Amino acid sequence: VDRNTRVIVFATNLQLLAGESAAAVTVTLVDSQNHSFDIAAEDVRPVPNSPFTQVVFRLPNNTSVGTCIITLKAHGETSNSGSIRIRT
Repeated sequence: VDRNTRVIVFATNLQLLAGESAAAVTVTLVDSQNHSFDIAAEDVRPVPNSPFTQVVFRLPNNTSVGTCIITLKAHGETSNSGSIRIRT
């Protein structure tokens, strides 16, 4: 059983192309210890009646507690950065 936490973020102007899987979206996470992880998204889907797309990714095993900076990458484009806080 995979006990790692999943995180959901919402993005605008993000759509998968026909035939693409969620793994076409990469989440780059830089943790509080400045470790960088490139994580394939597990799920990418439009939010009904909204301009947002939901992106789900799994936190790596060794993510440090504290504030993490994330960006999304898809189709050669990189999003603005955002932050999330990891607590125990």
